[in-house]
Amino acid sequence: MILTYVRRNFRRRKVRTILMILALIVGVGTLVALNATVDSYRRFYAGTVAGEVGDFDLVLTRPDTAPNPFMVPREIIPLVEAVPGVRSAAPRLHAVVSVRTGVSERDGEAALVALDPAVDTAGTLEIVDDGSQQADEEGDSAEGDGAQGDGAEAGDEAAPGAARSRFGRSSDEEIPVDMEALLGEVDGVPGAVVLQQTADVLGVAPGDVIEIQYAPPQTRLPGQAPSASAARRRTTARWRVRAVATQRGVTGESGNEGILVSLASAGERFGVPGLAERIVLDYDPALYDARDPQKSAFAAREVTLLVRESLGAEDVEFRMPRPRAVMDGANAFIFFQSLISMYGLLSLSVVGMLIRTMILTNVQEQTRDMAVLRILGASRRFLFNTVAAEVAAIGAIGIGLGIVVGQWVNNKIIVRFIAQRAGDMIADVPLVTMSGVLLAVAVGGLVLAISAWAPARKAANTKVTHAINPGVADGLGLDDLAKMRERRTDLRISRSGLVVLTYPLLIFFAFPLAFDFGVLWVLAALFFGALLALIVGAALLFFVIILPFERLLLRVQAITAPRAGYFVRRTVLRGKGRNTLISLMIVMSATLPSFLSTTLALEVANTENDRRLDGGAPLRVTAPVSLQQTSAGPPQPVEQRNFKPEVLAELRADAGLGPTVALAAPFRTQASDGVGLRDASVRVTATDGQLRGLLYDEAIEIIEGGEAALTRVLDEPGAAIIGAGLADHFGASVGKTLRLEGGGLDHDEDVLVVGIAKRLGGVGTFTAKKTAVWGGDSTVLLGMATYRRLINDPVTGPPDPNTPIVRTLLATPSEAIDEEGEAELTRDLRLRYGTQHGLNIDSTAESIATVREEARTGQMFLLILTALTSALAVFGVFAVIYVSIYGRRAEIGMLKAMGAPGRHLLKVFVGEAMVMTLAATLTGVSAGVLLGYMLRVSEGFQNEVPTAFAVDRIVVPAMLALMILASLISATVATHGYRRRRAVEILRTL
Repeated sequence: MILTYVRRNFRRRKVRTILMILALIVGVGTLVALNATVDSYRRFYAGTVAGEVGDFDLVLTRPDTAPNPFMVPREIIPLVEAVPGVRSAAPRLHAVVSVRTGVSERDGEAALVALDPAVDTAGTLEIVDDGSQQADEEGDSAEGDGAQGDGAEAGDEAAPGAARSRFGRSSDEEIPVDMEALLGEVDGVPGAVVLQQTADVLGVAPGDVIEIQYAPPQTRLPGQAPSASAARRRTTARWRVRAVATQRGVTGESGNEGILVSLASAGERFGVPGLAERIVLDYDPALYDARDPQKSAFAAREVTLLVRESLGAEDVEFRMPRPRAVMDGANAFIFFQSLISMYGLLSLSVVGMLIRTMILTNVQEQTRDMAVLRILGASRRFLFNTVAAEVAAIGAIGIGLGIVVGQWVNNKIIVRFIAQRAGDMIADVPLVTMSGVLLAVAVGGLVLAISAWAPARKAANTKVTHAINPGVADGLGLDDLAKMRERRTDLRISRSGLVVLTYPLLIFFAFPLAFDFGVLWVLAALFFGALLALIVGAALLFFVIILPFERLLLRVQAITAPRAGYFVRRTVLRGKGRNTLISLMIVMSATLPSFLSTTLALEVANTENDRRLDGGAPLRVTAPVSLQQTSAGPPQPVEQRNFKPEVLAELRADAGLGPTVALAAPFRTQASDGVGLRDASVRVTATDGQLRGLLYDEAIEIIEGGEAALTRVLDEPGAAIIGAGLADHFGASVGKTLRLEGGGLDHDEDVLVVGIAKRLGGVGTFTAKKTAVWGGDSTVLLGMATYRRLINDPVTGPPDPNTPIVRTLLATPSEAIDEEGEAELTRDLRLRYGTQHGLNIDSTAESIATVREEARTGQMFLLILTALTSALAVFGVFAVIYVSIYGRRAEIGMLKAMGAPGRHLLKVFVGEAMVMTLAATLTGVSAGVLLGYMLRVSEGFQNEVPTAFAVDRIVVPAMLALMILASLISATVATHGYRRRRAVEILRTL
């Protein structure tokens, strides 16, 4: 009986049924594609991490206390490759070597990576120059041409820079490069691939011969530091440069510094044949398919534990670069998952509102039929099940077809788009998974159940009097009086109490559980809930401004099309309930994309200023504390973790550098007012040069003491500059004194406050925030002489002026160096000082470029998400406007009877649709843009940085264009049949 009723309903309302099924197809297909996008982003994130830390999961090395620092690959690799989860293992030599070029005076040091190209699958190598475009002018053409081998042939097929090698994992779009030929021997001379930055610094090109001096790893006795005077045997060998390349994930570093050679040739020439300094392992990428990054990292750790068990050796050290990086970035990935879920929820909410509206329309039209069924003995449950069965049938068809459509869209369009834009950062983009399909089915079914509940209850509550006397059916009846006799449970008050308790529950339970205990699923739920509340709350809050937008558009339409505007105005202003539903759907659909796109545009626009304020100077060179301190040995003295005086002098004398300022190592101590009222933990540093002129102008903000404070702290003993927050904590001002605890017992130093700063970028934490004071992060800036006196223990005598105390060097390029030259200078400094002395060299320009590249990556996924949800929003507008027009058949028939032509009806309904959709879209865009600015201003206020104005030029215009197009299409298609029919035919359908 129920199935027959549902089948006949489908036949009677074909267009409406098709619209609901199409809405479900688009909604479920969108959810399937969104779930697949999460998987793609997971692989993209793992690929991005691989480019920074290495395209391998585990690195096996010998500890420096082992008798033999080398490993025997033929003994270890078969054992580890037999472990489940290990995809491949490859031996390597990795060391810092001295390089002599013979073609320039730029001899120096570089990182050497000796690998076996036949088995090494880590990372991507892109050949920039293989020498195929130049002739060998030195007469060694035979040797040079032979060295090029297959690499030259690859270069003939595409322009230089187009050839890539994934060491046996080339994609169809990539031109394979025979690395064995490039690194093989020709006439007794092996080949080498020099990475771009090293080639630029050393001035070498394909065809040049380089000499490499190699010293084996130094060992030490347990419990003892390595001997500084121990002689290290060095071996020299020659290689011919066959190509210059860039890498991603090959060396384990983010830059393009180093030299790649064959492991066989390196072992033979360095006297370590058949040995390796390390073995890198690549795991099954399916380990990273978990939605929880921590779970993925733990899965990789389980494989590593099996590797350790299979080796059964204690003299092996383990390092897991990629799993650790994936786990460290869990918060960012969880936020992206919450964002995806938010898109999916909004998309299916649109579908749910659409189906609910259409089913309610069906129930209203069938009220008399259902009342007759009640008279004939049908129970309320029967009527409820009838509506539920109709929705279930629609859901079965729509969800099934939606899964197919979502798979096709993802596999044929999204996957190809991501693979093209992501390049080498995703080795293989995953297709739709079964878990994603099941999630889409479950969520789609839940949305259908919620959407069908109200219409089914309305059908079940149909009164018998609707069939007898519809005029009095809506008044009080016996059923209504029966409800008034008993007091029933009312959950509305309890729901109100739950809403009131939401905030304290989050403060006292959810936040501690998520942040203190690190429960990631609670953290993800908080992200999702906060984002959902933000978007829905903003849409509801800004919904009030839709009326001014509607009146503005109505006025414009009254001027451009007065006759049609007359009818549009009355219809739009009168249809409160119906128009509210349409408008609210559009507002919520437009708020999230405009919010995210505005946030992204603001991030890009403010990147340069934020990084300049944070870095302070164009270049920042830091002594590597973590690299110089070994965990096995005793703690190093502070002076051994700072710049060596000769290295600092050599660096400051570099011709490529302009003015420089040295900063002392932060000295953790206590500051007090000297009378026991207040104290605070602070970090004391010192400067030996004038900061004004070296730091960016905007990186200096002194609120008391003026610019003279920067000079006084250098010239006056005991002068100090403190932060605004610390000054407020002590109630101090310029001219007041603070007491600092110095090195040794009973050693205190009084310092005079000569300046109060709100910002000294790159020098330390100078801020007005009290949290920096409470957390002990506030900085006190002194002169070098005062600093030496503070950290010195008076018992040992006066301060030693030769004790190394400099930890950081701020520098600017010389005036003769432009932006491109600054990048080359950074690479040169890293090669000469980063490789040889382990210095960390940070460039503000590079950090700006990195943030902008990440923003472009985010824009790629944002475009995909917006395209998917916009398609559904456009379809939703079409479907809801169709229902709206269907419910106004009487009005259409009367207009036709009075002689209104079809084109007039088209203008009226197109104008009505455009007013409603554009007003709602502008409201959603306004809400999203203001939310984006509120977030940026709040972040800027928290970090004490200004906000630059920015407007999204892609997503917001695209949304407006899509909504205009949707209005035109929906009104044209929905009115097509009525414009062709006569008034009598239309009125007979009522």
